[in-house]
Amino acid sequence: MLFLWKSEPPANSTVAVFGCGCIGLGVINGAKVMGASRIIAIDTNPLKESWAKQFGADEFVNPTTLPEGKRIQDHLIEITDGGLDFTFDGTGNVSCNHVSL
Repeated sequence: MLFLWKSEPPANSTVAVFGCGCIGLGVINGAKVMGASRIIAIDTNPLKESWAKQFGADEFVNPTTLPEGKRIQDHLIEITDGGLDFTFDGTGNVSCNHVSL
């Protein structure tokens, strides 16, 4: 989200956010506040779709459900007719299955 506030993307920008955890949801919300015209949330966990949409995402893409051999990059270029204005990575540590306290 810091980058959104610092760079102040122009209204009507297209934005993709990879990862819909706390950081990703904050970025989605920031993009909405800044007036993004299209916000695409990307996560491998289908349960995060409803959260992403509550925070302002217009669309949700689960890369694991794309046709075999199709890369997420190619899919995003296709559905946006050429690409996005901004992309953000909020994926965190994807190899960690649990947190030890």
